[in-house]
Amino acid sequence: NTRRCCYTSAAWDHLNHELLVTDKQGFLEAWNIYTDRRLLVQQLAGIGTGALGSGRAAVAAASSAAARGIERCGSEEAAGYSELLSSCSVILFARRPCLFVTSETQLQTWTVLRDLKFEEYEGHSDAVVGLACAALDDSYSGKAEADEHTKTNGFMLFSAGIDNVLCGWDWYDMSCLYRLREPESEIACMAKVPDATMVATGNQDGTIRLWSCDTGSTVLLYGHRNTVSCLDVASRKRMTLLLSAGFDGQIGVWDITRRQLVKPRLECMFRAQRSHRNTLQQSDSAPEGKLANDPHLRQMLEEDSGEEILCIRYCPGTSSQTTVSVPKLSALGISPNSTEFRPDTFLTGGNDAVIRLWHLSTFELLCELEGHTDAVTCLQVDANFVISGSEDATVRVWNVSDVKHGQQISVLRAHTQTIRDIVVLPGHSVANLASCSADGTLKVWDYTSLALDADDLAAAEADSGTMPDVPEGGKVLQEFHSTGSGGFQCIAHCQPRNELLVGTRDGRIVVHALP
Repeated sequence: NTRRCCYTSAAWDHLNHELLVTDKQGFLEAWNIYTDRRLLVQQLAGIGTGALGSGRAAVAAASSAAARGIERCGSEEAAGYSELLSSCSVILFARRPCLFVTSETQLQTWTVLRDLKFEEYEGHSDAVVGLACAALDDSYSGKAEADEHTKTNGFMLFSAGIDNVLCGWDWYDMSCLYRLREPESEIACMAKVPDATMVATGNQDGTIRLWSCDTGSTVLLYGHRNTVSCLDVASRKRMTLLLSAGFDGQIGVWDITRRQLVKPRLECMFRAQRSHRNTLQQSDSAPEGKLANDPHLRQMLEEDSGEEILCIRYCPGTSSQTTVSVPKLSALGISPNSTEFRPDTFLTGGNDAVIRLWHLSTFELLCELEGHTDAVTCLQVDANFVISGSEDATVRVWNVSDVKHGQQISVLRAHTQTIRDIVVLPGHSVANLASCSADGTLKVWDYTSLALDADDLAAAEADSGTMPDVPEGGKVLQEFHSTGSGGFQCIAHCQPRNELLVGTRDGRIVVHALP
């Protein structure tokens, strides 16, 4: 036992010829005794205690040779994370082994999943901060012979890390086609520009670099005074805008429509957070030049760290009715369908735990979404829904069909630490969201599912006289655990291959196949 504690029970899976053992620290191990190889190590005690609710969850883990997983069918739970597991047994149901694990206060039932596709690739020496899967259009013609496979396959992968390396990957065999290095500052974020090989990165020194990965040429953009922490691209009818934000609390809007012929132009730079810095700068009582000449006030402006922006996301507008099929939300009287015109907008989130919705043309603040108790770290948009992750370890779902009055409709609780990234999974009937966290887990959700059904909600309303303000929601459909020490950092979804790509804090790229 690598944890140097006693094993407490053992069971033999005669169908798969595997030995399952548990120990005092609450870990389950699966062994192939013929090859003397450990196939799985998974901590069971306390998993999902107050976190997975009543939903089913698939937990995947892997050794260097094979991927195995366990899926919880149900449990009678009690608190305690490393509770002693006193016994385990395997029972065969319809040729599918079911694992029962008991302790002093709970019984857990698990189903073993096998042959889960799980691949890892190394290309960075430090944390991966950005991933993007890009489709190649017909006009693209790479000069390198290695690009032929990529062009045939139709798309490729880009990754960026804080080791200041930008990599382009051939999806045909996941070979690294090129490695470009940022020469001046540390890369903090990345966004894919709608060109076959055009990528934008935000840097720690406040600059933005546009990369032509095909030729290696770059263009450097100046405007921010501190780390550029997030980027996104707004593709409109005849214009492509690059949205940037950072630790200086400012939002930059750049016109990159004619980026191949004309250097991108800064359309607007404005401050998003309403802090004492903004109050001082707009104070009518301050005479002209007072802020520039007063060192005390200047120090207050520079030390105002509460206005850092950590995420930004483009929210396309609608010119006609938008229909979203989420019947599970009808129990709350929520209508995600919008019959009104909704302009192009974008969202920002930061250290003040508030999500702000902005008009993309006038830069007017349309509404503020409050509900998180800690910094907002990531944002995604799914039709009229905004989905946010935070350092408070929750994922929250908002309805912004009315841009002036956004409404929080559910909160998803299954992680125990900061939510680092989320991604919407289009084209899935049930699995529609993935999230990764600093707790080392990647979870696939049905975020439209509510913890209480219509009858439960009606009973709760009858007991208390009111409907719950923010109902618990979301069902965890699948769960993966990091096999490294660094945990997960960022996610991307490759829709053509139905795979999740995850960047880790130790520089690996992990590919998980979705069911």
